Amino acid sequence: MTDFNDIQKSWNQQNEATGVDSQLMIKKVKKQAKEFKSKHVWTQFILFITCAVLIAFFIYVNAWKNSTAAIALSIMTAVVLLRLILEIISLQKFQKINITENFEKHNDKKISFYKWRKKVHFVLTPVILVLYFVSFDALMPIFRRSLSAGMYLYIQISTPIVFIGLCLGIGYQIKKELGIIKFLEGFNSSKEE
Repeated sequence: MTDFNDIQKSWNQQNEATGVDSQLMIKKVKKQAKEFKSKHVWTQFILFITCAVLIAFFIYVNAWKNSTAAIALSIMTAVVLLRLILEIISLQKFQKINITENFEKHNDKKISFYKWRKKVHFVLTPVILVLYFVSFDALMPIFRRSLSAGMYLYIQISTPIVFIGLCLGIGYQIKKELGIIKFLEGFNSSKEE
């Protein structure tokens, strides 16, 4: 229990030096960490299920018998798996941020973390999306030949809607994380004045 008291005393001393309510800050940091972890666990679960469905579909349709289907489904599975790995790494990086450090170090580590996420979002995410949907598009002629006209029409209509929804969701998350970077950097710059 003394460790917690030491941490609380450290934060309270920062409160006196900075004018920031340390108790409120501790609660916010803990809440944010819990929400972040929860969101990432769900994201990982969804990506895992997507990967499993792609693998099951690959096996179900005997995709290895058609080189186009095999390559397309393999690429789709690989990019979903890559995204899953990035999310696992992201969560591990976030969990390494120690909330017991002084506020400035904690803030600097969070800025570094979110800048890493920004690189993931602006470099790898577009590549992953393009590879996934180009591979999906390569499957469309196969779907046309092997599915009923109604099912094929459903895929043609739903695919752009899902793609747009996915892009909007990713865009919202990127905007949110960029806002966090701006807030944290603004807090750092106001502390330097």
